[in-house]
Amino acid sequence: MQAHPRRLRDGRGRRPSRAEYASLSRYALTRDDRLTAFPMDDQPLPELLVACLCADWCGTCRDYRTGFEALARVWPHAGFHWVDIEDDADWLGDLDVENFPTLLIQRGELVLFFGTLLPQHVFLQRTLETFAAFDDEEARTYAFANEERRAWQRDCNFRAALQRRSAGHDA
Repeated sequence: MQAHPRRLRDGRGRRPSRAEYASLSRYALTRDDRLTAFPMDDQPLPELLVACLCADWCGTCRDYRTGFEALARVWPHAGFHWVDIEDDADWLGDLDVENFPTLLIQRGELVLFFGTLLPQHVFLQRTLETFAAFDDEEARTYAFANEERRAWQRDCNFRAALQRRSAGHDA
């Protein structure tokens, strides 16, 4: 089954309103027979977070979204988040997004990836498989292996941004 945002339903089985549909980037996608939209506040944050930082005006982003949502169904233990960098700028903080799609992958408190990937989902799938195979020490070593990755730990903590947002605080 191919996911499509217009087929999303909320927890009560109704289609989201136009305003809710416009803000689906603020919803966590859970996996069952169909994609179901729930406010992120209703879901505990899983160990593995995958955020796609895009913009609604970007055609590449719009094309990428369907496959991103399909990967969310393949990785049911991970939290996949579609984030519009313009609509969600107030709580995202100063994340520097230069190209699309920009992906952020975080395991626990460790940011393992922040950057662009080619817009073919096989690259994200392989990246997730690699990071999932890391034990805790390998993940920590990888996350702090160079200055760029050490800066991600300081500047790109998506988990903290989500927690601030759910607590009602800006980034």
